[in-house]
Amino acid sequence: MVGSAARYLLGEDISPGDVDVVVADSPTNRNAVVGAMIELDGHLVIDDTLQPGTHRGPLAWEWSWKTMTSYGAVDVIVRFIDGT
Repeated sequence: MVGSAARYLLGEDISPGDVDVVVADSPTNRNAVVGAMIELDGHLVIDDTLQPGTHRGPLAWEWSWKTMTSYGAVDVIVRFIDGT
């Protein structure tokens, strides 16, 4: 976990607006994360609209994607800007 939720867990006085999760980039991991988001009634945020999560198509994002779940927003990061 990274971002404001991680800063909160480390004791910083901050109210996270979402959860940022870093996942090693592979087809298996992407599929597992999409499956988890579907279980959480997740909807992908595409061009400011919500699309139901599905395993049917490839994700359009090279670096990351945002999902709205029944628990709140989740940003999934598969690569950082520097390519790592």
